[in-house]
Amino acid sequence: GRAGLEREFHGVMAGRPGSEWVLRDARRDLIASFRRVERQPEPGYDLVLTVDARIQRVAEAALATVVEKHSPESAVAVVMDPATGAILGLAGLPGYDPNLPGSAKPETRRCRAATDFWEPGSTYKGVVMAGLLEKGLVKPAEMIDCAGGSWNYRGRTITDVHGYGGLSVEDVLVKSSNIGMAKMVVRMSPRDLEAWIRGFGFGLSTGSGIPGESPGTMPREKPWAPQTVVSVSFGYAVGATPLQLAAAYCAIANGGMLVKPHLVRAAVKA
Repeated sequence: GRAGLEREFHGVMAGRPGSEWVLRDARRDLIASFRRVERQPEPGYDLVLTVDARIQRVAEAALATVVEKHSPESAVAVVMDPATGAILGLAGLPGYDPNLPGSAKPETRRCRAATDFWEPGSTYKGVVMAGLLEKGLVKPAEMIDCAGGSWNYRGRTITDVHGYGGLSVEDVLVKSSNIGMAKMVVRMSPRDLEAWIRGFGFGLSTGSGIPGESPGTMPREKPWAPQTVVSVSFGYAVGATPLQLAAAYCAIANGGMLVKPHLVRAAVKA
């Protein structure tokens, strides 16, 4: 295997060759009466994947619709079982024909869901909000002044797409207010925020078994500066893969258990 799961699980799938001693005559014909088997060949295992063909088709169709509508450079869809971490669907565009790999550009052959990372933006707010709620630093009904859409924090202007006045903590998340998140996150210490985020697996490979998986990026400063803390609250200053984000939301969905994304359900004898 030179790529993908075939590469990662080559040792499992390849099996082991056999060997035997044989005797040939002067014409190099085999002498049937002499044959000694040293080792019987052992076939490799087949992989049983977690991917559900129906879900995969739906994911690919949804992704194609998004690409047609928005014309992005690339797009990724990940569908996971939050209870187990099983990857039920994994799609990426642009794609390529696996039967003609030589005609494809290298960037189309990688699994972008695991290898590529971006600033996650507002998708990160759920992770930070979970920490604020877990530590009792906010309550869902508490009102947060979102300053009409523009707020100055230590010389930096933070804005919202829409101007809001007072929003409940719940509505800060529903309406995706950067200002609301920034005002709440400063209640958490930088060390606690970093530890919380790392607890969701950010900054580390998920261990999915997909070759080339990226750990994403985290701020290197110790401790994080106040401006970094605020940026992280709405998904800037960090880099996350789609697979990391999917795993993080699985933890939120299943009550707090971080599951490991995986594509292989079992290895069985061929």
